[in-house]
Amino acid sequence: MKASRIVITSLLFALLSSNAFWVYTIVDSGVTATYQEVTLRENREALDQILAVVPVLTKKDSSKAEILNAAKHPYLTNEPFKKDGAIWVGRLGFVFTEQNHLIEVRKAWQ
Repeated sequence: MKASRIVITSLLFALLSSNAFWVYTIVDSGVTATYQEVTLRENREALDQILAVVPVLTKKDSSKAEILNAAKHPYLTNEPFKKDGAIWVGRLGFVFTEQNHLIEVRKAWQ
């Protein structure tokens, strides 16, 4: 009688442990997929921004205002702001010289 009770308890523990493992795996997979989706969306937005800026940069003597206006997209709800020596528009930071020449583009996820 005691032997069968020990076996049943052991099997029950193994079943519950296995189920807990599978629940954890499923939740972890969902979180990972969500994170990947957000990262992909942010990278697409940054790519859209930089592709919009490229035609402006190919023009000789593009102004700072032209570059920043080209980087703005309809999905951007935040206004550009200055931080760490760059003007941030969406996911990209633009660094200008004192003469308003673009010298660097930074990505927000560095």
